[in-house]
Amino acid sequence: MGWVGGIVLSLLGLAVLGSGETEETNSEGGFFKEPGRRKLRDPFTPKGFCTGSITLRDAKGKVYVVKATELNVNFKPDSVELIGSCCYYLYQHSTKQAGDYQLVTEEGPVKPHLGFVGSVFKTPCQVQSGSVLMTVFLVIGILLMAIILGFVISKMRTKRQHKMLKAEEDDNFPDAV
Repeated sequence: MGWVGGIVLSLLGLAVLGSGETEETNSEGGFFKEPGRRKLRDPFTPKGFCTGSITLRDAKGKVYVVKATELNVNFKPDSVELIGSCCYYLYQHSTKQAGDYQLVTEEGPVKPHLGFVGSVFKTPCQVQSGSVLMTVFLVIGILLMAIILGFVISKMRTKRQHKMLKAEEDDNFPDAV
């Protein structure tokens, strides 16, 4: 009976995965269609993932738009504008998340606190509850394993001590016949 559930889940998965695509094929019907060009309707983005961009402007009017995490931005902004639902970390270091930084969380123009932006890191604004729950369950699981392991080790030690005491008693008091 378990294999029926597996087949149903597989078919359901195929139906869900295939629902986001459209096909451009010839107008001929039938089971076997001639290969045509397939085009995705929308690019894949996980549910709840943010969208948007951050715009950096300098004193000369030069504009730098960042839509994803970028290294080596190397820009001296006079103004910063956030568009969309994402948050961005602006770092002075150009290749990693190091040095002074500014977190931009509110949509609209923002006064930059950094004189130089070396890299920009895109991040969701809200805490991902799944990762928080996973961490809590992991810690609870490790604590339970430690308690169980401690209990088993203490049981083994007491058994060993009882065997040693019994052996000492047998050596000290030999059976007299």
